[in-house]
Formats: sequence, C-alpha cells, structure tokens
Amino acid sequence: MRKTSPLMSVVLIYMMGDRKAYIEFYDLVAWKDESCLRHISRLAAVSQQYASLPPCPPTPAWYDHLLTAIVYRAGKAADDPQLLDMIGVCVRGFAEMCADASQLDETEPAEKRRITAEYVDTLVKRGGTSANVFKKALGEGTPREFFGKVFFGTE
Repeated sequence: MRKTSPLMSVVLIYMMGDRKAYIEFYDLVAWKDESCLRHISRLAAVSQQYASLPPCPPTPAWYDHLLTAIVYRAGKAADDPQLLDMIGVCVRGFAEMCADASQLDETEPAEKRRITAEYVDTLVKRGGTSANVFKKALGEGTPREFFGKVFFGTE
C-alpha cells in the first residue's frame, strides 16, 4: 500500500480441455504518475501480442470502470504454453511497474487503503469472477475475511 501501482488480478480457468485467462489491472489509487501510465499502456498492448488466441471478454461487471488494462484470451489445453507465457509477460510487466512506481507520501497510503477496502466490500457484496466461487463454496463471511487479510491487506 506504499506505491502508486494498481491492483493486478489473474484468473486462469480450466474447464476440461478449454481455457480462459483473465488478466486485469484495477485503478485503486488516487494518484497516478507518468511511469505508472507508461507501464499501463504497455500492459494494455499485451493482448495484441497474443492475437492468435481468441478473445474471451467476460460479461460486463460493476467494476469495469476501474479497469485500466485488460487481457482476455481463451484457448485449449494445447495453448497452455502461450497462455502461461502471456501471464508471465503481464506479471513481469507488473513487477517492473511496481519497482518504478512512486512512493506514496505519509498521508496517501490511508487513502489507497480506503479505496481498496471500498473495492473489497463491494466485491464481496456484488461478486466477481473468482469472488463468486469463494462465496458459493464458503459463504460471504470467510471470503470477506480472506480478501481483507490475505488478498488485499485492508484489515
């Protein structure tokens, strides 16, 4: 919570022989610096590097307005190497973005935590691709605690 970087989410769905990869970058910061914007632009272009894989956009969701860059691609089991490479490119790009991101000043982490906590609360209430799986399996209380303490560090 000490840098201006966005939140990265990676969901890789295995459905028998079919695959879907959802890589999303969420704008949960109040301040963006030039470095962050350059990296987001590069990450947004990753999808075109894997145009041989079919697109698989999810249904519209409540959080779409928070997305700064997205990579949605599908494939079959034979495409696993490409899908995993695509995820690796995004993870490495995100790591570079975080390394280059500006440090927040003393007051900004509290604002970032507030924005992230608001996102987590809404995610648990309204759901999302992976949040729905957690809620269905565990009920609402456990995912709320897990997201707050482990995934997002807001508690």
